Amino acid sequence: MVLRGAAARRVKAGMHYIVVNLVASFLFLIGVALMYGVAGTLNMADLTGQVAALSPDDRTLFEVGAAILGVAFLIKAGSWPLNLWLPDTYSAAIAPVAAAFAMLTKVGVYAVMRIGTLMSMEEAAASMLGPAFFYIGMGTLVAGSIGMLAAQQLARVVSYSLIVSTGIMLAALGLGTEAVTAPVLFYLIASVLTSAAFFLLTGVTERTRQFGSTEVAVQAPDPTPPRPHYVAFGVREPDPYSTEDEVGVAIPAAMAFLGLVFVCCVLLVAGLPPLPGFVAKLAVLVSAIGSAPATDMVTHAWVLTAAVLATGIVSVIALTRIGMNLFWAASERTPPRLRMLEAVPLGALVVVALALGAAASPVMTYLEATARSLHEPQTYIDSVLVLRPQIDEGAP
Repeated sequence: MVLRGAAARRVKAGMHYIVVNLVASFLFLIGVALMYGVAGTLNMADLTGQVAALSPDDRTLFEVGAAILGVAFLIKAGSWPLNLWLPDTYSAAIAPVAAAFAMLTKVGVYAVMRIGTLMSMEEAAASMLGPAFFYIGMGTLVAGSIGMLAAQQLARVVSYSLIVSTGIMLAALGLGTEAVTAPVLFYLIASVLTSAAFFLLTGVTERTRQFGSTEVAVQAPDPTPPRPHYVAFGVREPDPYSTEDEVGVAIPAAMAFLGLVFVCCVLLVAGLPPLPGFVAKLAVLVSAIGSAPATDMVTHAWVLTAAVLATGIVSVIALTRIGMNLFWAASERTPPRLRMLEAVPLGALVVVALALGAAASPVMTYLEATARSLHEPQTYIDSVLVLRPQIDEGAP
């Protein structure tokens, strides 16, 4: 999927993506093999009982396998310092593929959350795991923020914003409290919808420029600038000699529609009220600060709060700079021919994201129940293990 289009830049990024994911798959298999060799099962419900009965030496080997498995999932999630492949790959892929990959990236975060809450762990190991996730998340957050400020293309800024969202979730989970799980799940849903919409938008806006024109200009301005061209309003002097073929069905004020979608995505990424990005970040921070005294993570909670607020400002600065250059700058580029096949999924993702903010209360209630089931997995374990006697009786 990454290689679709066969452009040189896309092939290079695709090769990097393949190599990194082969390494992640290799680590995944090693971790699974170690865990199976020690415990004799890969049933997650059964592992909770098997781990408690392991000898100290076998327990150490099992934890090494679990750590290797966690590294594989962190690579998939795009966590620092294992995410250097992500910006190049996602910005080079075609828009629908990048949108799909943005959704799949969060599977790694959920896998870490799911396995960590399901498997029983010793208190010493748990006390080490929380700070580790927090520092990994903070490093991911800082690296993504720096990348957003340095990027000069919209697709790369969106790729780095995806890294920032992963960092926020990992750092929040690293606080080691059940109260942040539901807000993190809410933020996961909001960030997935926003990133997917943003990547689809980059595919459409790519047609409004010649190669490299979305990069922020750093050279001295031309002393004889071109005639102003306000593409956001569809106003341009017609060219009677143009032989350009029209592709698709034109939507009136296409650039105005794209500009509106861009503004919505910027507000969602930055987390400004009353959009779901704001609701999710506020819920994460309130839960983190409120539960921090019980886990001796007060300083970590306030550091996370300051970092989340700073990333919101960074997002506004980086995306506003790109948006002004893309939609408002004087240019001779041709407004795109926006097709219904492109406009409908783009608008639908934005509408669903906005509706998520409007329905935050019932959604959060459902996610709180989900969080309780994650942190109290005994019901799941019992429902799985109850089938074992029936299977044993039927065995020859």
